[in-house]
Amino acid sequence: MRQANKNKWEDYLYDEEEEEVRMYAKRRRHTMQAAHAAASLAATAMSMGNRKGRKPGAKTKKRVRLDVDRLFQTMDDQHFRRKYRMDKDSFYNLLDIIKEHLPKTGEERAKP
Repeated sequence: MRQANKNKWEDYLYDEEEEEVRMYAKRRRHTMQAAHAAASLAATAMSMGNRKGRKPGAKTKKRVRLDVDRLFQTMDDQHFRRKYRMDKDSFYNLLDIIKEHLPKTGEERAKP
């Protein structure tokens, strides 16, 4: 008789643990579904109406190009190194290496 009660108690504990695992999985699934729904709503809200930028049909703004050499001359060595992570000599050496692969002024780069 004691053995039968022991088996019932073990079955009860096993069922309780199994139910806990099921409830955890259910909570996790609901949390994931809620997160997915929130992300979908946020993406929809961002794509609708509240868009920044120029309005359709707006005139193109004329941009003034900077003379890079003049800009580099105004930078001290420390500022240049902090911004480009190399000194000016290294920058110009790298430029000499890649210059032939860069598009010429006013031309678009050919797509590979």
